[in-house]
Amino acid sequence: MRALLNDVRALERMLAEGTFESGQRRIGAEQEMFLIDRAWSPARGAVAMLEKLEDPHYTTELGQFQLEVNGDPQPFAGDGLATCRRSSTAPVRGRRGAANDLGMDAGARGHPPHPAQGRPGPRRDGAQPRYLAMNRR
Repeated sequence: MRALLNDVRALERMLAEGTFESGQRRIGAEQEMFLIDRAWSPARGAVAMLEKLEDPHYTTELGQFQLEVNGDPQPFAGDGLATCRRSSTAPVRGRRGAANDLGMDAGARGHPPHPAQGRPGPRRDGAQPRYLAMNRR
């Protein structure tokens, strides 16, 4: 809750101080992907995938079976949309080879695989402080 309120306060301050870029419209894209094992169950391999990929476009998402890839922001003019598409799809192509090397697959899906049993918790969710805090809540 504190982190969320800090984010809201930071946004309020940025609005009040006019620190947002002006005169340039940009567009960006992200793609979430889910890691599954050979039985199509969630595979807790996000950290291993990040280490294998060594690509700053990738980051963790909510669970240990989920990653996010972010394209580079582009001007929202001219060929900006096409460049944004290339920027966000190029890193995605490497995910399958990395996942296969780790005994998993990584698919861009509209919803996550459902764990067969149990509730979310530290064993399933990401190990980053924000997820540990959510688990404590």
